[in-house]
Amino acid sequence: MSRVLNINGYSVEFPFKPYGSQLGFMSQLLRAIKKEENALLESPTGSGKSLALLCSALAWQRKVKEEIEELNAASEMEAKGDQTIEHMLVEDDQEQEGDDDFENVPKKMVKIPTFTSAPAKKSAKIPIPKIYFCTRTHSQIAQIVSELKSTAYRPVMSVLGSRNQFCIHSQVITIHANLYVYMASFVFSKPPTHALALVYYTQ
Repeated sequence: MSRVLNINGYSVEFPFKPYGSQLGFMSQLLRAIKKEENALLESPTGSGKSLALLCSALAWQRKVKEEIEELNAASEMEAKGDQTIEHMLVEDDQEQEGDDDFENVPKKMVKIPTFTSAPAKKSAKIPIPKIYFCTRTHSQIAQIVSELKSTAYRPVMSVLGSRNQFCIHSQVITIHANLYVYMASFVFSKPPTHALALVYYTQ
């Protein structure tokens, strides 16, 4: 069960009791984000910095998302304009009772409510901020995704990596041994000798 920690005004869900170094890491990170400053944070291997970074950053994003959604909702209501109720007299189509069938009976007038509003204005929605998590190696990406699964956060994410790791072209993946030769050929404006490389780059 996740623990909810109150750090610098943010409710951070953490999967277990954090170490002191993790608390300090998250506190400094949220402090820097709150003040819109850059932060250079360092922590020893095995101290749980990846988990601390994920949970604190996502806690910030969650709170900002809630605030932005409230602002967007208020902006939409304002754009629609304030509705006011007015009344309009209309003739009642129901038959009026009278002693004489040929008597000219005046029609009954009734009030019905009508709504008037100002013209709708287009409101620009504030976008939800995105988080970019960069690593040096692909194995670190796998580690981060594994750490994320152990938390209570389930953000929408996309994993980006090199072609060696994520290429899905059925023919290009078979020439990985010489792939860097083809890439270098394009960098130095020399056409590659292998036709398959051309097929990949033109798609």
